[in-house]
Amino acid sequence: MHVTVEDISNATKKLHIEIPLEDFSKDIEKQYKELKRNVSLKGFRKGRVPRSVLERLYRKNIDVEICTNLIKTTLPKAIEESGLEIIGEPAVEPSELDYKAPYKYSTKVAIKPVIGALNINDMQLTKTIYAVKDSDIDTQLKMLQMAIGNMELIKDVRPAVADDFTVIEYDDKSGKFPKADNFTLKIGRGQLGPEIDDGLIGMSPGETKDIEVKKENRTIILQVTLKEIHKQILPPLDDKFAQSFGEYADMDALKSQISNHMRQGQNERSHKELQEQIFACLMPQTNFEAPENAVERELELIITEFTKTMATKN
Repeated sequence: MHVTVEDISNATKKLHIEIPLEDFSKDIEKQYKELKRNVSLKGFRKGRVPRSVLERLYRKNIDVEICTNLIKTTLPKAIEESGLEIIGEPAVEPSELDYKAPYKYSTKVAIKPVIGALNINDMQLTKTIYAVKDSDIDTQLKMLQMAIGNMELIKDVRPAVADDFTVIEYDDKSGKFPKADNFTLKIGRGQLGPEIDDGLIGMSPGETKDIEVKKENRTIILQVTLKEIHKQILPPLDDKFAQSFGEYADMDALKSQISNHMRQGQNERSHKELQEQIFACLMPQTNFEAPENAVERELELIITEFTKTMATKN
């Protein structure tokens, strides 16, 4: 195996790897012999299918398997031979397999940046200690209470008011806004925008109204029908409530677990704030090129987090 290193940048290198034909030619022959022995094709006796026919029908799959195995077995050795201290996963660029020539492929690797001596003696850091307050625990209990509360249909006909849970359907006749049936909405939560919340107040079940909604600097008229109004029945905050979560004997045990969980989250918050202060102190002292794959990985994480956030906001 022959390995050469190409400089892409200070943070990225490209390995060019060449594997001699004799290292894998036997594997090629073995694959076709096994295939010839087992394959059944119309017009040929089993074990008598010509090599040219097998290559025409199966070469793509055989080549993929051989190349995958070659890369899997040679890449770690190539990286070791290069002497590079890499970080992250290599970006392999495979090539087509030639049965009469060495197999060549390349891979981009990110190099661990070299950071010089840093002055940490003059750093001034502030650690914030966050306390768990009773009101914080009460807020968490209220969220749990609402999460397991039951919805009850209000049978008496009355207009909708703020904080009502409603079931609506809406449609944009222009087709610019997706239609929805049986959409559950709490008035005041802003799930579809404040215009919908304001428009629903005063409507009675069965009533339909056109409501103007502003979306991305344009106005859309939605035809909204209020189908039902529900009220949420919340369970009392007692020992039975705590036991409904399976592992708590009483409310004190549940509150203790909530407190411990919140304290852990606050400790992580303090730690993260300290890290940000440290980075702010050290970054001006050094200058290095960020590896390309590390930047791409961070960008993917940002996009994923943004997507999750937008999904929760409907």
